[in-house]
Amino acid sequence: MSFRDLIPFGNRSNLPVLSPANDPFETLHREIDRLFQDVWQGKPFGTANGSANGAIRMPEIEVSETDKAYAIEADLPGMSEDDVEVSVVDGVLTIAGERRHEEERKEKGVQYSERSYGMFKRSLQLPADVNEDDIKASFKNGVIHVELPKSPEKIEKVRRVAIKKAS
Repeated sequence: MSFRDLIPFGNRSNLPVLSPANDPFETLHREIDRLFQDVWQGKPFGTANGSANGAIRMPEIEVSETDKAYAIEADLPGMSEDDVEVSVVDGVLTIAGERRHEEERKEKGVQYSERSYGMFKRSLQLPADVNEDDIKASFKNGVIHVELPKSPEKIEKVRRVAIKKAS
């Protein structure tokens, strides 16, 4: 339902069309979500991408679905498969990792030393039709790919619930 459908009468042709891209309430909602996410991750206010003191941003993920499986991909630049852990507990998939970067160099008698550390943890509730025993993960060029095959036995069944008149 669009905003125009809420107006009971009158000329609707000159009303603005609000899409998620230009809807001020949607923009406010996204900014508040980002603010709370930053606070829970311990990111200081006003830092670019919350990257003060080397902390890693929560990796953004892409989820796709085919007839046979779900796929999750997350960009983890600068990390290797040894820095990342994937686990499944009670129907929750967790991708966690830690980046440790240390660099020391000497130039013209001056020693430079940079260190940054950061951890992240991203958890997702798995759909009921995922076969947890066959989940596979691979890592290549800073991208982790997790394949979640569907189990044909766990297909959701819809059951109609009868509604009785209350007395």
